[in-house]
Amino acid sequence: MFFPKHIANSAGRRGPESFSTVARFACAAGLITMAAAGFLLFNYPPDTATLRKVAAKLPLFVPSPTTSVAASSPVAPLPTASSPAAPSLEADLQAALAAYDRLVADANSSAATATATSLHPIDHRIAAARTAHDTLLTRRSHTVADAAIRYRNRRGRHPPPGFEAWMAYAINHDAVIVEEFFDRIYHDLTPFWALEPNTLAARAAAGHHIVRVRSGAVSAIGDTTGRVPWLQLWTDLVAEAAPFLPDVDMPINYMDEPRVLVPWDDMARYVAKEQAERVLTPAAEALQSFLGLASVDEAVTAAETTSDTDGMNHTSQTNGTTKEAYEPAWITRATEPRVPFWDLARAACAPGSPSRDVPALAAGDDVAPGPLELPPPDWRGAPYTDTAGYVWNATAAADPCVQPHLRGLHAAFVGPRSMKTTTELVPLFSGCKLHVNNDIVLPGAMYLTDDPTYSGGEGAHGPDWDAKTPTVVWRGAATGGRNTQANWAHFQRHRLVELLNGTTVGRLEAAISTSDDGGGGNAKTASTFALAPLARYDYPRRRRGALGAWLARSVDVGFTDLLCAPQHDTDAGACASVAPFFHEVAQVPLADQYAHKFLPDADGNSFSARFRSLLRSTSVPLKATAFAEWHDARLQPWLHYVPLDNTLQELHAVLAFFTDDDDDDGGGDKAAEPTDNANITTTAPRRGDAAARVLATAGQRWAEQVLRREDMLLYVWRLLLEFARVCDENRQRLGYVADLPKEEAAAAAQGRV
Repeated sequence: MFFPKHIANSAGRRGPESFSTVARFACAAGLITMAAAGFLLFNYPPDTATLRKVAAKLPLFVPSPTTSVAASSPVAPLPTASSPAAPSLEADLQAALAAYDRLVADANSSAATATATSLHPIDHRIAAARTAHDTLLTRRSHTVADAAIRYRNRRGRHPPPGFEAWMAYAINHDAVIVEEFFDRIYHDLTPFWALEPNTLAARAAAGHHIVRVRSGAVSAIGDTTGRVPWLQLWTDLVAEAAPFLPDVDMPINYMDEPRVLVPWDDMARYVAKEQAERVLTPAAEALQSFLGLASVDEAVTAAETTSDTDGMNHTSQTNGTTKEAYEPAWITRATEPRVPFWDLARAACAPGSPSRDVPALAAGDDVAPGPLELPPPDWRGAPYTDTAGYVWNATAAADPCVQPHLRGLHAAFVGPRSMKTTTELVPLFSGCKLHVNNDIVLPGAMYLTDDPTYSGGEGAHGPDWDAKTPTVVWRGAATGGRNTQANWAHFQRHRLVELLNGTTVGRLEAAISTSDDGGGGNAKTASTFALAPLARYDYPRRRRGALGAWLARSVDVGFTDLLCAPQHDTDAGACASVAPFFHEVAQVPLADQYAHKFLPDADGNSFSARFRSLLRSTSVPLKATAFAEWHDARLQPWLHYVPLDNTLQELHAVLAFFTDDDDDDGGGDKAAEPTDNANITTTAPRRGDAAARVLATAGQRWAEQVLRREDMLLYVWRLLLEFARVCDENRQRLGYVADLPKEEAAAAAQGRV
């Protein structure tokens, strides 16, 4: 069943998040308000009955009749007894969990006499994440029969032909197969069922860069001279599965930014059409073979490709005559009238959602000169309880439709580096997308490279936890968009670097301590952020006015390139506006960063290609992002990494918890004065470090299980089986049925093309 992503994400896990197509429809007019957005982001409890009822009433998320298995259906529900138990944890993770659990138990046992609260909100986040993850793993499939049943129950269709070979590879490579892990594929492809298959196939074949499969062989189509090696990396991956794939074209987006952004009204029609036509074909009528793309190849043969500087001019030759291939209408910075990217994005949000009627900032995307006003971050108005202030729903935290402040807090919405967007529904495969985009997501190409810049080097994970320093390190270029004098203060990476600057924070602490509000307000701000009120994040380091000093000795962050517009370079003239605030620092190899316990990760021009390596490092990734990726449904926030709001408002408090708020004398909470404040961040000695060790160890072990090259291959393999089916004229009848009763499977075999 599809649920709105803001509702279905019951324990903070990223998924099943509605495809940016469906997700945007989740909030029907009047259903979501700004208060509700804040509630869902920070306070959404698991399995809230009221929210489930709300979800069930949304017409776009009613499952097709075939999704619920009827008694007369050939699909039988999985018996409960067949669900395998969660895999056993390795010894080091078990030890980390045991040590942390003892400290939590000690805190609970002393709660009756403790002046302050016994557990931190993050403790509750971790507990919920562990439960959600264990529950998810009870739905793991170990056989093709189990996987096929779960597929039909969740998708309302038979698996595609080729499913058996796909599952055989998964079994042979010890892959963890949970049907929810592949929700992104169906979220992305659902609207394409509304297009005619020949139209869709022709549009795919007209791409400028294509991974093409014909007769079990793969080829790369398109000129990549002087470009990053994405096409080759993806082609090499697909080649491993090509003998088992039908003929299919995978058109690649060669820009950093996602590019398909269809208005909500159009997407609603596409989704409604797909749901109305979805059917579980009787096994006797199922077809086992694809028609192929011979008709498309005859019409459009990508024999010659020419590119301009943006790689966008494309012609094809058929029988010696040149004709224009399909080309959607593109919106660029040169398009008149000029349209800020945020205004395109909010048109993709549901009517009545918080962002739908919020216009772009005055200088958004360089439409007009002038300063940008910093929108109020969540803590200024969002409701919260004693567990507020720490992301609960990581999907909602990244969704611009329910987070209108993102219009001024992320470069993708303020001033993207490149802009070539279409509002037409065209197939384009991208390494990530914003939650309003309609690109088809596949694993980012740089996750496939051995380049140490992104991988850290083969086998590099860093020292054991106890040998790591309790410090923070980050290096990166000042990417994210076209940072100019008017807009750089609204970029995520600039906010990260300034917020972790001890001198800047110390200055704010001094200013707030002498302000008229007694330190509880927000009287002073830096260029990119404001310290949250003490009432929101109350912890000893902040109360002592020692946060800036701790950052100065425990944090090493900086830009390796300032990359200022208009030339995206670092010359004195271009970067004069940021020179008083930032300077370039020396690079630190990724493998060397693993010696530190805490590794922030922020978006660049699109997703951060280092995230997979950070997960494998046995340090703790601290992740803030506005992008959706292929792996979101298989990663559990607060168990495998720390999710951060894009305001980064909670980062100081998060670090205080995981470092046990230690000062130079190791006093930590021992020096904290008693308080009745329910939001006080008091932890037992070293419980924060034990919790951090759990996340670091669990994240590394899980990444080695579900983020391997084999897992990325399985994702793309299944994605291409599904996309090939949507492009096939017989798509409604194509389906794997060999697991069904013999007489039904035999009848189906007679219906092969």
